[in-house]
Amino acid sequence: MTLSETLRGAFDLSKRTLTTSGVLVLALVLPASALMGMVAQGYFSTIVSVLSNLDATGAPENEMVQRMFGQMALMGGLSMLYYFALLLVQTTATILSWEGLNEEETSIMDALRRAFRRDVWYTLLQTLMMGGIFGVAYFAILIATLILGALAGALSDSGAGAIGGIMIMLVMAAFFGGIIFFIIATIFRVHLIVIDERGPWKGLIASIALVKGHWWRVFGTLVLTQILIWLIMLPLSSIMWSDLSGVFAELREMTADNINSRAAAANMLETISELFSWKFFLLIGLQASILWFFGINVLTTLYAQLKGTDGKVAGNW
Repeated sequence: MTLSETLRGAFDLSKRTLTTSGVLVLALVLPASALMGMVAQGYFSTIVSVLSNLDATGAPENEMVQRMFGQMALMGGLSMLYYFALLLVQTTATILSWEGLNEEETSIMDALRRAFRRDVWYTLLQTLMMGGIFGVAYFAILIATLILGALAGALSDSGAGAIGGIMIMLVMAAFFGGIIFFIIATIFRVHLIVIDERGPWKGLIASIALVKGHWWRVFGTLVLTQILIWLIMLPLSSIMWSDLSGVFAELREMTADNINSRAAAANMLETISELFSWKFFLLIGLQASILWFFGINVLTTLYAQLKGTDGKVAGNW
């Protein structure tokens, strides 16, 4: 299968699942994004109030501090709910996408019930596993960077310090390259939980086996999909960037005038808070909805094509 055939199949699948997966993604992602925007705006407004109401000693009022920590706790709790909602969207939309590919009718409520019975919890556990893997890798890279930095500092007088600096850059490049490789290699992890009923760990391993030998094809498909979605969303992106450019222009003027005063800091935060409006997050939510909806259909189409070629490889795990 060529790249154009994969995208054509994804477009056809998107037409079939528009009233199921499309509605689900839009109904969950849009309001959740708008809500996060309003909470973030309230958080920045609270910080502005704290900076604007300092007492003579430069200490903030207790009531303001309590409000700020309350906003932080609210943002933290809503952020966890937001990310769980995204996992639910990914899991349920994958169910609906696969059923649509097989031309089977499944309602949104049936897909949600199935997701809550098993799939979304396995996906959550799998996400935590990946976070642990990334955490261990980051810690190892941090230790290696510190050791190389110490060696570079010790050898700086002998002219070998430049080699240590190059080694640090190579280690960091390998780290980020490894992350990209791992993300692409495990891109079908949710499909394997939903469709093949794998466990969280076996889903990761089976995805790596499935992508083996097709990594560049998967990578190219995802990059092209992102470019297509960006082009489709260009009108909305222009609205967002017009707001961003205005805010950044104001920030540059404030920085040039006075960056050290409390009033300037409060004004800068108040200007930044203008970005976190319901409109800004609604536009981000709309972009995310389209990306999730079409991106999952692309992955489902590609998954079916790879399983047709390498089903025995993935089935061995």
